[in-house]
Amino acid sequence: MIGLDAVYAFAGLLFAGFAVYSAADRAAGRRLATSAFFALIAASFLFGDRLGDLDNGLLALSLVGLAMVGVGGTSRASAPQDAAGPPIRRPAGDRLFALALVVPVVALVGALTLKRLVVGGVALVDPKQVTVVALAVGVLAALAA
Repeated sequence: MIGLDAVYAFAGLLFAGFAVYSAADRAAGRRLATSAFFALIAASFLFGDRLGDLDNGLLALSLVGLAMVGVGGTSRASAPQDAAGPPIRRPAGDRLFALALVVPVVALVGALTLKRLVVGGVALVDPKQVTVVALAVGVLAALAA
């Protein structure tokens, strides 16, 4: 059976991938802030249970600080090209932020609805594992997107 530790590790690796992809996106104006934001989320998923309360609090405050600075950013080429010019490459930061929101949204909806799904008088998901299953579905949905 898949446990919560495996789901957290998978989600952490997903966010670490977002961080690497953000750092490599040279068209993004704030790529390093975006990369740091996703790296901190990845650290929370991967090492949160091993960090103390103070460290987790500092990690959360760092996330808030990066969000206040503004994750995402805009392309360096802010002026649009004419129709004959090459297409403008959009920075990945906004797309990655939207993908990062897929995980908690799907997990929340899943946690609220999966426990009510019954097929032939039997619960579709073990009531004790609803959160784990919903989180795993959220991670898979983000990967698919």
